[in-house]
Amino acid sequence: MDLEKGRISSCYKHPSFKSEKEVRYIILCTERPYLRVDYKLIGGLIRKVLVLDLGKLCVNENVHFETLFDGIILGPRSKQNEYDLRCFIESLGLKDLAKKITKSKCLPR
Repeated sequence: MDLEKGRISSCYKHPSFKSEKEVRYIILCTERPYLRVDYKLIGGLIRKVLVLDLGKLCVNENVHFETLFDGIILGPRSKQNEYDLRCFIESLGLKDLAKKITKSKCLPR
């Protein structure tokens, strides 16, 4: 993937999230075996979404799935219980990633 295209999308993040060093990717091309267009009901509205199959991407690019992530950061408004998320991630066989779950230091806006 082209990291420069991903960096462009960082301008869509609120500046208070800078400390998280999160990168959002905007994928401009859908001609890949691991991408598909789908429709989801989001907030009571039908939305067209681009689904990225990370499993297929890893196979295609010969990359281990767990290495795609530096960690998981729970946002300031997240109601997700950290322990339950850790157990869920471990149940998927991603034990190293489960150890990298943290809470955001950003204040809710």
